[in-house]
Amino acid sequence: MVKDQGFRPARQVTVGRLVWGPRFQWDPEPRAWTRMDIVLRNAKQFGVTTQPCDFAAPVDPKAVPIVHVTGTAAVTLTDAQKANLRRYVADGGVLFSDAAGGAAGGARFNDAYVKLMAELFGPLTPATPDFLPAATDNGEVTLRHFGGLPRAARKLQLLGFQHNGRWAVLHLPYDLTAAMVGYPNIEPVGLTPASAEKFVLALLNWVARGPQAPSPRE
Repeated sequence: MVKDQGFRPARQVTVGRLVWGPRFQWDPEPRAWTRMDIVLRNAKQFGVTTQPCDFAAPVDPKAVPIVHVTGTAAVTLTDAQKANLRRYVADGGVLFSDAAGGAAGGARFNDAYVKLMAELFGPLTPATPDFLPAATDNGEVTLRHFGGLPRAARKLQLLGFQHNGRWAVLHLPYDLTAAMVGYPNIEPVGLTPASAEKFVLALLNWVARGPQAPSPRE
């Protein structure tokens, strides 16, 4: 357990959480973002607040610049939710997702979500947003139980979709959520806690810089 040192930075980042189905499906690790808030505040970076977003109504990316999606079952959305997700991305929001439990343990979510993104936006392809160098060690991250090994360094596999020249949809096809809680040794393939902390810091710094802003040519 990370001890809260009480630092309260002025800078705050709001992370939306896509709500779908029962709570345990869309929020399988409730302590994940709570712990990351403490880790990032202790590092005197910024605070993190979360906001459940069911997308039954439009979500303003100026107030919620990034929405995190994860799950343990096949995600299904209504037509209204789909339309508002499209609008959120078109208006400058960032959708980020991971497969809780890894692509094997979270296959039902992972497969359904990749299919949903293809329906809403287009096929996901290897993504190269400019925060990756800060999120990795020479392009690699340390994964748990990769290829049967307790630890292994591998090139980060990140998929995404570009909207008008910016990476607006990013998907990690293995587990980040459990690593954010700090679990050091769980069987599904996913980042280690140290790699997860580095990745989340780089991702949120990137969001805070404004990657959601439309490019001049838009």
